[in-house]
Amino acid sequence: MNKISEKILDKIKQQHIVPKPKWQFLLKEYLIWVVFGLATIIGSLAVGVIIHLVTDFDWTAHQYLDKGFFEYFVMSMPYLWFGLLLLFVALAYYQLRHTKKGYKYRTYIIILLSISISIVLGSSLFAFGTAQRFDQSLSKAIPSYERAVTRNSHIWMNPTEGMLAGKIILVTNEQSFLLEDLNNKEWTINSTDALRHETIVIEIDEMVRIVGKQGEGDIFDAERIMPWKMGQGRPGMRKLR
Repeated sequence: MNKISEKILDKIKQQHIVPKPKWQFLLKEYLIWVVFGLATIIGSLAVGVIIHLVTDFDWTAHQYLDKGFFEYFVMSMPYLWFGLLLLFVALAYYQLRHTKKGYKYRTYIIILLSISISIVLGSSLFAFGTAQRFDQSLSKAIPSYERAVTRNSHIWMNPTEGMLAGKIILVTNEQSFLLEDLNNKEWTINSTDALRHETIVIEIDEMVRIVGKQGEGDIFDAERIMPWKMGQGRPGMRKLR
């Protein structure tokens, strides 16, 4: 026995070092994989919600605001979910790196693997509507979450800036109707000179977006009336009759 081996044995005897049982190493390995799996799932959910928020957003609204598209784009990004995605990708990387063979993989390979899995699973969660339902559940359960995410309702509920949205609850005549906005406030809409999208029918329960000017009290003078569904609005405009 060489001197190094003797020193090691002496140290083990002096410090009363006892080898850990195999089950502890296995448990630690399993826990690492469980945390990695959870981090990947949450990261995938973040991707799904990001896709939902981006595809559901009205990217044409900047033309009615005093903002360029780039400024509007920067203002509208779901930074909360991007931050969560990066956090859980980092956690997944950390956990995979600490698996039994994790040291063998290069850093960029682990990060790309984690991001790729999150994108694939996140796209599936969006396609099946899971991400949308999760986003809606968070909005109902956590008011601060709703304030942290920029939505169409936030953009279009700005009557002082000439933008209003809601549901038609009463049609007075051909030039006027009553609108209940997204905050449950009632407005009298003067649509005498308004241009209307060709798909719009002024009838009760129709959801609309309106561009115009706020008048006295609860009166709003409409210039354009468009469907609430995003991606429609500019082409096919005609004057109300």
